[in-house]
Amino acid sequence: GKRSSGSESSTGAMPSARQRASAGKKYGQPLYASAWLDDRTACVAGGGGKRSSGIPNRILIARVDDVDGLGEPESWTHTDEDAPQRLARHPGGKYVVCAFGGTLGVFATTRRTDASDDGVTTGVGAGASSSSSSSSGWTIEACHHELGLPARVHVTPDEREVKCAAFDASGARLALGLESGEGKILSWPS
Repeated sequence: GKRSSGSESSTGAMPSARQRASAGKKYGQPLYASAWLDDRTACVAGGGGKRSSGIPNRILIARVDDVDGLGEPESWTHTDEDAPQRLARHPGGKYVVCAFGGTLGVFATTRRTDASDDGVTTGVGAGASSSSSSSSGWTIEACHHELGLPARVHVTPDEREVKCAAFDASGARLALGLESGEGKILSWPS
């Protein structure tokens, strides 16, 4: 058969990489991290740092489609004065670990599938709210208390920045890469 070049999106084929790359979305904050929640939902995070910048520090959840890319946020949580820098999604699907410089915070993501949902999703944090056009969606909120952890776990003694984070396939260990060149393996959820 004839091979498709991938640019024939008008025929119903997937849009080309160039077409998808142009389908961006601005969220009013610099974005430093992202993670997939499922094949149609992404978690993105970032912000302006200290509140005096006027740029919110948030972790957002947004739907993704093949034509328009990222959509409006379904849900978000503010992260106070800390701009999220890295995200790692736990393979079990519920938790997202967020690095803030040399500390980690844990957030729970939950998919709503209630058919009686009124379509409104409320973000966690001061004055946060958004609307969703579907009856299913995602929520995100800090959940350190349900794991017996402090709000922020210090992983470096001198606040060296966490540059990357990833869980192993079982979710039992979290690998961290620090700006100093040091690598750390942490047991989850300790």
